Amino acid sequence: MDSERPRISTPKKLPARIYTWGLPLNLIRVSAQKVPPRQVLAMWKMKWLKEKPHLKVPSNFLTRPEVIELSKMPHGTVRRAIDVDPRLKVILEAAKNPTPRPKTTSAQYPEHVWITTSSGGAFHKGKNCAALRKGQRIVENKGGTPAPVIAVQYKQAKARGTEPCQACFPPNRKR
Repeated sequence: MDSERPRISTPKKLPARIYTWGLPLNLIRVSAQKVPPRQVLAMWKMKWLKEKPHLKVPSNFLTRPEVIELSKMPHGTVRRAIDVDPRLKVILEAAKNPTPRPKTTSAQYPEHVWITTSSGGAFHKGKNCAALRKGQRIVENKGGTPAPVIAVQYKQAKARGTEPCQACFPPNRKR
């Protein structure tokens, strides 16, 4: 009798998507997430195939032990390590032993920066930042009310735990 009942299949839970392009809305969440092997490959291609088109992607790239190890590390660590060298062994070594990043000082940023009152994790150079506006539109499109954007002192923004917006303050650009 039990074999006659139709089976009810439960929907599979899809993994969270992590985008390497565009402007991330919450830099803190993205940088703490683990990186799937396919994304390690995409990040490697974006960095090295543009600079050195003669490089070949190994056919076993996704199953290499270095890639498996990198996939267990935070996104930001992997991204910085990939910038070091195209060789996977060197990338893995750089990810395991990252060079200390210089402390940010208020001299690198303007005296006043812009944040939302709900503080989405980033501070901005101006209230017309594309990433900030995009975040506000997403909230609006989901039926929410976007939090007001206010100017605060840089020190206050840092005290709230916000990080610099990557659109306003690209990591490899002088302020």
